[in-house]
Order: sequence, then structure tokens, then C-alpha cells
Amino acid sequence: MSTISNQNRVLDQITRISSAKATEALQLSRAFEQAHAELIRMVAWSAAISDEKILSKVETDFKAKLSSTRASLNALPSRFALSATEAGLLSGFTDKLQKYEAGAAAVLSSVRLDVASSVSLVLTAQASSEAIIANLAEFEQEARREADTAIAAATAAGEQARTLYLLISGAATLLLAVIAVFVGRSIAQPVTAMTDAMARLAKNEIDVAIPALNRGDEIGAMAAAVQVFKENAAQVRALTAEQEANRRQAEVVRKQTMTGLAQDIEQSVRYAIVSISDMLATIRTQAVGLARSAEDASQQSILVAAASEQASSNVSTVAGATSRLASQIERINLKVRESSQIAQEAVTEASRTDRVVGDLVQASGRISEVLRLITDIAERTNLLALNATIEAARAGEAGRGFAVVATEVKSLAQQTGEATEEIASEINAMRGATDQAATAIRLIVGTIGRVEQALTIIAEAVHEQGSATSDISASVSEAALGTQAVSRDISGVKQVAETVGSAAVVVEESTASLGDACQTLQNGVDQLVARLKTA
Repeated sequence: MSTISNQNRVLDQITRISSAKATEALQLSRAFEQAHAELIRMVAWSAAISDEKILSKVETDFKAKLSSTRASLNALPSRFALSATEAGLLSGFTDKLQKYEAGAAAVLSSVRLDVASSVSLVLTAQASSEAIIANLAEFEQEARREADTAIAAATAAGEQARTLYLLISGAATLLLAVIAVFVGRSIAQPVTAMTDAMARLAKNEIDVAIPALNRGDEIGAMAAAVQVFKENAAQVRALTAEQEANRRQAEVVRKQTMTGLAQDIEQSVRYAIVSISDMLATIRTQAVGLARSAEDASQQSILVAAASEQASSNVSTVAGATSRLASQIERINLKVRESSQIAQEAVTEASRTDRVVGDLVQASGRISEVLRLITDIAERTNLLALNATIEAARAGEAGRGFAVVATEVKSLAQQTGEATEEIASEINAMRGATDQAATAIRLIVGTIGRVEQALTIIAEAVHEQGSATSDISASVSEAALGTQAVSRDISGVKQVAETVGSAAVVVEESTASLGDACQTLQNGVDQLVARLKTA
């Protein structure tokens, strides 16, 4: 009876300890998976966002969960009695956790600086994480094997007790045949029934009925102990089923978490990589354009240098020409002043000629009046000669001589009229010419006046031109100095253009390297996503 009681206590203790160790291993595995998920989430978010507040919170959560896992691990030896196998697994788990912590520290150090490196490092940490989870699963299985071994040992002890009771029953049968017949039904049969029940319990048939539970003797106590075995076995089965359900649920949650993380990483990091690749392509295009512009600027600086030298030579030529132009302008100024003086004299002479022509016009007018008088006299003389001719004809022979005289007078009168008409015609022509001459002289006077004004304006303009020419000469001298400075500075521009071209080439090569790094990051993310989806 004491053996059965001891077996009961041992079985109960082993069951509780083994179940607690298995549960602790499952909880450790779940906590570690959650901590590792925080690390992966931080890497994914660092590639997609730049909010330091969010990244710091994720980092704090990761460190807290990892620290809690480490504390639970360190407390295992003090909470449970570990077998040699379990102690070895725990030691391996500690080594793997230290390696994982070192890898996680490297990820945290690089996640804000180089996303591609952090992805590569988190892949290494993922391998350590999988090794740790496998180690915890092995520890859990070892705890369950320990419980199964304890149950098997207790069952074997029960078989030994059964054998012992059979021997005792046999001896009692030989010694106390009569008593055996009497107690056969009251002891041997219940013991055999309980032994059968224990055998069935050893086979995990927990629905077996325990006999003799209502007896108050040792058989009843033995039945009560077997009932404890049955209840403990039921508890172990329920706990095992619960742990298996929890493990399956944790596995489902873990897969869902890993799948969600994989999708988050794939979406955020891929978007970030595409954006970075587009920006790198733009920068590379701009760098190529900058290099071409720098090359063009260098070529243009060479042309500008040549043009500057030519301009310097031209400026020197212009300076000489400007000096000669200033001398010519001075001589022109003198000629203009002389012309202005001559124009003034011409105006004076023209005015005097205009007065003479005016007098001539007046004289021609008076001659016209005399001619009109002569014409009038000739007409009257012609009329008188006509009357004399008529009177001579009336007188006959006596008036023949008077008729001859009258005819001569008439002829003279006609000649006088004709001469007067010719003179009048000439006078009119002369008067018209005189009027035209007077008009022309007045026009000449006006023109000479305007010429004098123009000469005055020209003189002022020539004077101003001389001043402007002096200023131009000074400006040309300054321009000569400026072209020399341009010639000096353009060499510096050429050097700057060459420097910019070299920098553009470096930028182009750097963008190519960054493009390769983005491709490497993309490959690493694809590997991480694939491993997370299959984890």
C-alpha cells in the first residue's frame, strides 16, 4: 500500500513538473517569436518610413520582449529540476540566444543607416531565430518524454506490485486455504480488478472504472490511490490537449503574423526601393546631363577664351581708330565753323541781292508804265494818220503830199506800236524773271538760314561727338582691361567646368552603385519574405 501511495505521489509530482516545463517552453517560444517579429517589423518600417518616434517605440518593445525571454530562460534552472538532456538543451538555447542577441544588436545599429545591410543581417538573425525555436520545441518534447517515462516507470512499479500481491495471494492460498476461500472474493478479486484498471490506465484508457472505491479498508485506500492515478492521467491528457491546441493556435498566429509581416515588408520595402530606383534614375540622368553641360561649358570656355583674345585685339584696334576719329572730328568741327561763317556771309549777300532785285522789279514796273504811254501815243498817232489820209483823199491833188506824210506817220506809228509791244513783252519776261529771281533769292536766304542753323547744330553735335569719342576712348581702354580679365577668368571657368564634369561622373558611378545596392536589397527582401511565408 505504501508503494502504491509513493507511486501516486511521484506520478503526480512528475506530471505537474513535466507539464509546467513543457508549458514554459511553449510560452518561451511564443514570446521569442513575438520579439523577433518586432525586429522584422522595425526593419520593414525603417525602409518605408522615417518617423523616429515609431522606430524608437518598436525598438523599445523588441528589447523589452527579448529581455523578458532572457529572464524566463535564466529562471528555468531554479524553478525546475532539469535532466541532463534538458540541461544540455538549455545550454544550447543560451548560446543560440546570445548569438541572436549579437545579430539583433547589429541590425539595430545599421537599421537607420543602411537598410540593405540591415535586411541581410536580419536574415542571419532569422536563421538564429529558427534554431532557437527548434531548440525550444526539442526542450518541450524532452519534457513530455520525461513525463511519459515517469508514467511508464509508475506503470512498471504497478505491475511489480501486482506480481507481489499475486505471490502474497498464492502464499496465503497455500497457508490459509480456508481464509483464501473466504477472502478471495473480498481481496484478490478487487486487487486483480484494480491491477487490470492500472494496466488500462497505463495504456491511456482513462475512461476505465476503478473498483472498490466505496470500501473503507486498505483495498478502498488502494482504489482511491488508483483513482488519483486516473484523475492525474485525465489532467495530463487535458493539459496535453490544451497545450497542443495552444501550440497549434500559436503556430497559426505565428504564421499569420509572419505572413502579415512578409506582406508589409514586401509592400513597404518594394515601394521604397521602387521610389529610390526612380530617384536614382533621375539623378543619374541629371548627372549625365550635368556632365554633358560641363563638357559643353568647357568647350564654350575655350571658344570664349579665343573670342576674348580676339576681342582684346579688336578693342586695341578700336582704341587706335577712336583716337584717329577724335582728330578727324576736331578737323570737321573747324570746317563746320568755317562753313557756318561762310553761310552767314552768304545770307548777308543774298539779302543785299534781294534788295537789288526788288529795286529792279520796281524799275521794270515804271518802264511798263512808260511803254503803256508810248503805246497810247502810237495808237493816237495811227488814228491821226488815218484821219489825215482821209482828209488828203478829200483834198485830191492838193492833199497828195499830205497823204504821203500821213502814210509815213501811220507806218511809223505801227512800227512804234510793234516795237512797244516787243519791249513790253521783253519787260514782262524780264519782270517775271526778276520775280522768280527775287523768289529764288528769298528761298536761298531761307535755305542758307536753315543751313546756318544746321551747321550750328552740326557744330554742337560734332562737339558732343568729340566728347563722346573721348568717353569711348576711355571706355575702350577699360574694355581692353576687361577683356584681359575675362581671358584670365575664363581659364578658371574651364577648370570649374572640368571639376563639375568629374563630379558628375562620380555621381553617375555612385548612382549605379546605389542601383546595385537597391537590387541587392530587393533580393534580400525577397529572400526574407519567402522565408517568413514558409516559416
